[in-house]
Amino acid sequence: MRRILLINPNISQNTTDAMLAIARTMLPPDFEIVGATARRGARMIMDPSALALSVEEVVGIGRHHHRRFRRPRSWPSAPSPRLPGGRHR
Repeated sequence: MRRILLINPNISQNTTDAMLAIARTMLPPDFEIVGATARRGARMIMDPSALALSVEEVVGIGRHHHRRFRRPRSWPSAPSPRLPGGRHR
């Protein structure tokens, strides 16, 4: 099973839950998606200062989950995600 870590850079668990629900509708069944919500920062990122505040938290979350989500050598490279209508990103 392939894994995706979805990092929400703001502190709203409700937003993370909504993002996960949307993402799950787009993923094939052989993908696992896990959400992580920032513990420190802005409730909503609406300006450059709030965005800057979230950077360290997002990097920290990524580092914390790195080993869990690292791609095993046996996995082939992931294909480009497809947008609705079959278009590639």
